[in-house]
Amino acid sequence: MSASIHARPLALPLLTMTLALALGSAAGCKDPPPASESANSGDAANTPPAAADSAASPTEAPEAAASNELDLLLAWLPPDPLGVAYDRLGERLDPAILAVVYAIPPKAADLLDERATLDEGLDVVFDGDAEPTNWLEPSSLAFSVALSKSPYFVRRLRKDAAELPALFEQGGFAKNTVDEIDVWLPGGSFPWRIAVLGEVVAFIPVDVPGAGLEPLTTARDQDTSPVEQELARALSEDPMIDLVLFAAGPLVHFDVSQTIAQVQFALRRVPGPGTKFGYEGQVRLDPSGDVDECANALRARAHPEENQQVQQLISEIAFTPEQGGVVGRLAIAPEQVKHFADR
Repeated sequence: MSASIHARPLALPLLTMTLALALGSAAGCKDPPPASESANSGDAANTPPAAADSAASPTEAPEAAASNELDLLLAWLPPDPLGVAYDRLGERLDPAILAVVYAIPPKAADLLDERATLDEGLDVVFDGDAEPTNWLEPSSLAFSVALSKSPYFVRRLRKDAAELPALFEQGGFAKNTVDEIDVWLPGGSFPWRIAVLGEVVAFIPVDVPGAGLEPLTTARDQDTSPVEQELARALSEDPMIDLVLFAAGPLVHFDVSQTIAQVQFALRRVPGPGTKFGYEGQVRLDPSGDVDECANALRARAHPEENQQVQQLISEIAFTPEQGGVVGRLAIAPEQVKHFADR
C-alpha cells in the first residue's frame, strides 16, 4: 500500500488527547517565533511564564533556552506532515528497542531509527574539529512527507552559519544556492542534503525531487499549524518530556492483523535517586478495525529474537482500550534504562 497515495496528515483531536494523557492538562498555545524572537498567541495569558518567555540568551535559565530552541525548530514544521517526532533525549536510546517494547509500527518507528542513521552518517563524514557535536545541538525535529521514504530533520547550530562552508567542504559537500538558501549537496553516500536556515540546519532526503525546500519554505511562509501549536504548548509546559512521536496511517503492524490508522508516543523523564532517572512511556494506537481485538493481539505479543530483559519489558507493558484506541503504558525504572541503551 503506497504511503504517497493513502497516507493522511495527522489529526489534531487525537494529538491533543495523547498530549493530555502524557503530560497532564495544560492551558494556552504559543506560536513559534521568526528566528529567535518569540511571538505569543492570544492565549498567552494562560501560559506559564517559563513557557511564555522563549527569547532566551545563553545566560538565561535552561528552561527558557530550551523553549527558544523548541520555537526555532518547530517554526520549520510543515502544516501537513505524515509523521513528526521531537527528540531532546539527553542520553541516546536504541530506537529498535523502544519500538519493539512500545509496539510502535515499523513505518512510524522509522522516524526514530533514521535519527540514529543521521547521527551515524554525520560521524562518518565529519571528524576532528568538524565532528558534529562541535556544530550541532543534539535536539531534533523530524517530519515525514509523501515525497520521500526518509524523514527531514531540523537541528539547531552551535556555530555561526558563516563558519559552516569550510566544514561542509571538508566533508565533501558542494554548495548550491536556491531561492537565496544555501543547500549543500553530499559528494558521497550521505543520504541527506544540508540546508542552512539561519540558526538551524535542515537535513533534506536526497530522494526528494529538486532541492527539497518546499516543505520548509511552506512552513516558514504559513501560519502556525494546529499540530505545531500543540507540540509547542505541551513541550514548553513540561520540560521533562524527552521524546514525542506521531504518525498517520494506514500503518502495517507486525503484531496486529489490522492496520493502524494513527500512532502517538510520548516518553517522559522521571528523576530517580541521585543523578539517576527513569522514564514514563505511553503509546496510543488507533486501529482500523476492532479495538478489543487489537488490544488482545498486543497483549499476546512474543518476540523471542529479543534478549531476556527486553522480553520482560514487553510482557510488562499494559494495553487497554480507551476512547476508540488502544493505550499502552510502561514505566522504566532507573535500573532498567540500561536495557534501552543505544547498542
